[in-house]
Amino acid sequence: LPESVDTNLFRCKPMPAGGEATPEEEPQFGLRELDGFVRAAAGTTTFTFLSVFKWEERKNWRTLLDIFWSAFPHATTLVNLEDDTRVDITVRLLIKTQKLSWGTDPDDDLADFFQGKGVDMETVAKRIVIVKEPLKTELMPALYRVADAFVLPTHGEGWGLPIMEAMATGLPTIATGWGGQTEFMSHENSWPLGYNLVGADKGHEWANPDKAELREAMWEVL
Repeated sequence: LPESVDTNLFRCKPMPAGGEATPEEEPQFGLRELDGFVRAAAGTTTFTFLSVFKWEERKNWRTLLDIFWSAFPHATTLVNLEDDTRVDITVRLLIKTQKLSWGTDPDDDLADFFQGKGVDMETVAKRIVIVKEPLKTELMPALYRVADAFVLPTHGEGWGLPIMEAMATGLPTIATGWGGQTEFMSHENSWPLGYNLVGADKGHEWANPDKAELREAMWEVL
């Protein structure tokens, strides 16, 4: 079936009777930057948002970067846990993308975006990684499982396969509440974002997700 998800591959981490997740071997993706990013979380208190999309305006990467950095501007974020303890967490963003032949370069766009905010790239690189290199299909489930949540404030999707894959893997999932993904997203199983419809190319419309809702949802899943 087109746009289907193999639930034998994309599945939640197994939970034993004791209630704690079964330890998994650290995945090796064969990509130096990605493997280094995964290893950097070992033995630390981190929370990683994952986003998977082709690098184009429709995916609304500017809003993703803007809200992530404004919501979590510091090297660590102080979080109040359910048991009233407080912990400093390093909140990170992992973007798996694809540079399109007719599009812009993600690395250049990232540098221009943060230069406009007066943030140096050495600081950014500690918490945001963009992976452009191809990743074998059989390694994609492992990519979802190294993350703690999935976020994609897209302007519109025909179906939203990465969103479905993230949900099948058991990740708290945040995405715009408009487009094909509303066939399987609801307020009971995910975080659909409110939006306004605005004009796009060739007389079409697409959704501008509510930025305040996006920020609130990211804090809630954290």
